[in-house]
Formats: sequence, C-alpha cells, structure tokens
Amino acid sequence: MRLSDQQLIGLPVVTVSGDPIGKVVGFELDIDQHTMATYLVSAAPLVTRLVGRNVSTLHISPSQVVGFDAEQMTVMDNAVHSVAPNTAAI
Repeated sequence: MRLSDQQLIGLPVVTVSGDPIGKVVGFELDIDQHTMATYLVSAAPLVTRLVGRNVSTLHISPSQVVGFDAEQMTVMDNAVHSVAPNTAAI
C-alpha cells in the first residue's frame, strides 16, 4: 500500500496499546539513502503530561512504526524522551 503526502499528513498516530500520540504533521527524507528518516507528529496532551512540559512536535523513527494504513499510524509502546525544548523523540 502506498500513501501520498496528502494522505500521510493529518494521519492519527496511536501506540500499540491505543494511546493517542498525535497526528502526522510532516516528515523528513534521507536523500542519500532514499528513505524516510523521521515522521513529525504533533504531540497529544497525553504526551505533554508524560514529558512534563509543553512539547509540540515528536520525531518518530520509522523503526518505531509498527504499521499504518489509510486510517492511522501505529507505533511501539515506548517512553517519550525529550530531545530539545520544543521536540521529543519516542
């Protein structure tokens, strides 16, 4: 299955356990490897509470994506780790 960028942007992101993480707001490509480098996801309120501060964007590695379809992206149940003042990686 293939998704266009229009289909990917806005896609809800949840954990395997069903916890909402946010929505896809963008992505970064590795142009040298011709692969997806990172999914950029807006942080849901649950994520802000887990991190303990206001986090607006998460950087999700493709290796943490369990699967996705036209309805949602599912990611591993991982702790959210802060990596910058306004971003976090899970």
